[in-house]
Amino acid sequence: MRNIYFRILLTLIVLSLYKTANCQPAWYYQWGLLPDRTLDYFIGKSSGEKVYNTIADISDYTRKRNQGEFTDTLFETRYIVDKLKEYGLDEIKTERLGKTRSWRPVEAQLWEIAPSKVKIADFADLPFVISPGSPDTDTEGELVYIGDANNGELDRLDLNGKIVLTSARPRTVMNKLLQKDIKGIVSYYSPRPLEDPLMIPDSKGGGISNRNQNSVFVFNLSPRDGNVLRERLMQNERVHVQASVKYRIEEFDIQVTSCIIPGTEPDAGEVIISAHLFEGYGVQGANDNTSGSATILEVARVLRSMIDEGLISQPRRTVRFIWVPEYSGTIPWANAHPDIIKRTLCNINLDMVGLSLSKFKSYFILHRTSYGNAHYLNDVLENYYRYVCETNQDNSVISGSKFFKPIVAPSGTDDPFYYQIESSSGGSDHDIFNDWGVQVPGVLMITWPDPFYHTSEDRVDKCDPTQLKRVVFITASAAYTIAYAGENEAIILSGEVYGNAIRRIGYQVSKAFDEVNKSGADRFNDVVKRAVGDVRGTTSGEIMTLNSVSELAPSSERLRGLLESKAKSLTDFAQSAINNLISTAEIEAADFGMPSFELKFTQQERRDMNIVPVIKNDPRDLGYRGYRKKLEELSPDKKDRFKISDVSDLDEAASCINGENSVLDIKYLLDAQNKKETSLDGLINYFHQLREAGFIKF
Repeated sequence: MRNIYFRILLTLIVLSLYKTANCQPAWYYQWGLLPDRTLDYFIGKSSGEKVYNTIADISDYTRKRNQGEFTDTLFETRYIVDKLKEYGLDEIKTERLGKTRSWRPVEAQLWEIAPSKVKIADFADLPFVISPGSPDTDTEGELVYIGDANNGELDRLDLNGKIVLTSARPRTVMNKLLQKDIKGIVSYYSPRPLEDPLMIPDSKGGGISNRNQNSVFVFNLSPRDGNVLRERLMQNERVHVQASVKYRIEEFDIQVTSCIIPGTEPDAGEVIISAHLFEGYGVQGANDNTSGSATILEVARVLRSMIDEGLISQPRRTVRFIWVPEYSGTIPWANAHPDIIKRTLCNINLDMVGLSLSKFKSYFILHRTSYGNAHYLNDVLENYYRYVCETNQDNSVISGSKFFKPIVAPSGTDDPFYYQIESSSGGSDHDIFNDWGVQVPGVLMITWPDPFYHTSEDRVDKCDPTQLKRVVFITASAAYTIAYAGENEAIILSGEVYGNAIRRIGYQVSKAFDEVNKSGADRFNDVVKRAVGDVRGTTSGEIMTLNSVSELAPSSERLRGLLESKAKSLTDFAQSAINNLISTAEIEAADFGMPSFELKFTQQERRDMNIVPVIKNDPRDLGYRGYRKKLEELSPDKKDRFKISDVSDLDEAASCINGENSVLDIKYLLDAQNKKETSLDGLINYFHQLREAGFIKF
């Protein structure tokens, strides 16, 4: 009976705590990690209109680049630098980190020449109409409709010398059509043709790449315009078209702009706020990612002006802002600055942050760090996400209530704030910071889903000044919370992390009970063992997150004592839950008619719980993914001797090495974060390879 009561009580606690991920049962109480008066200043100083206007200035429409940009400074870079100078930021510079090449159309037109003379598409009107990689062209031919190019009729069609009209992605049918000796492709493929008949995907969504080495051009039309041509051809009308394309391959500098708000204690570390200003160089999206770049520009202005006006103190730690070409600029920048990287506490990366949430059924999502980069940054940002949500929603508890503290732009929506907290992910520049060769815990903030992602419809009108104002507030408040924090602030933050850790462990406990209760007799022991391991792994990860707070006041004995006490409390909570889970498993086993249930370690598990990998040579000395190259250089006999298989995430496994986690601990950490279970054999072999490469010892 006690067992049943315990399970009911635990479930109620977990559910009530888990609910706070997106709402607060105490509707009358909201808190941030800075004083209320300071938060009010951050809200008032954050301007969604300024961000919106910057997006409009940079990417209200997709411009045709002039030649001077490639020989000097790109337009977007020059714009950001001029604004930073206007705002009085420190150490503004644009670094040139190697060369890159880009396919650049000079002109591209598609005309109907018979039976009428009508312009169909023009690069000067909309750059999305020409696919990167299209060759110089001046040709004409009959336009032939081929559907999606996947039907059997294609093999029987004589397309020699023809220009084809298709609803398919050009790159998915290119090889098949090249065999037919066509002159060109006109595609009206769209990811959402019924929802938006004007949408044209960029080269990532539907075109060809700039590696196209053939003589076939590709024009892209909207579904609206493509269907008009399709209907004419389906009625056996003969249409002849003329295509002309001129392009250049430009070689130019990879440009990374940065500035800082200097800290008063240079040895206390840095916070890096990043956004990619370029995603390729042919076309730029408003939300992806001019919105992120414009937002961090506004964050820099807000922090600088509030310090200058005496509203906040100069932070202890430096806040650094970087505007990068996605991946291609972040990697060389990180590799060029190992000194900055090694003193940086964390990275906040903004990618696609401005979408109107209600209008486009989107959420503002925080992708946390993994446990391999466990960090309190997650909880700082979650605090401000929750703060904005709870102060900007209609609360049904109080009839007719309005926003408690409106964070609304004058020209923006007055929508509620919809958000989600999700697990770690890649796909943007925080991925570079989280690499084992960089080791800066990085998070991603993003509005998703985005129906205009990588299309011609990613325009400034899809962005909401209110959403942008809220993102500025969240980013500036979070960055300052960390940059300013001393012992007292670290103690406050430790309580925030601790409370969230209980909730996250509690969720894993509820999941564990559900898995055990639903398990059949055939896999019962394995299910129980995995469930217990997941609780242990989550607890270890949360304790690692809690302990990361110590970097804010490394010499504080009071903080150290509090963190130790909180860590023990988490361990005791998890162990109590595990004990009860095992008691539940004993009841379930008896119902199955199984012998008395007992959870035992195997001989291999007992061995691996006593093997602790320790860093021997810092992988950061080799930079981003440098350690991977070292592993690739291992001799074939060493790779054969230590074959790696069934490890859910090799990078995460390496990142979990901290001199305290055993091999078994790291397996638990991996399993707690992944659906696929990691094999101990594969994991220990991976660590043997890292040892052979000189990175670790046991």
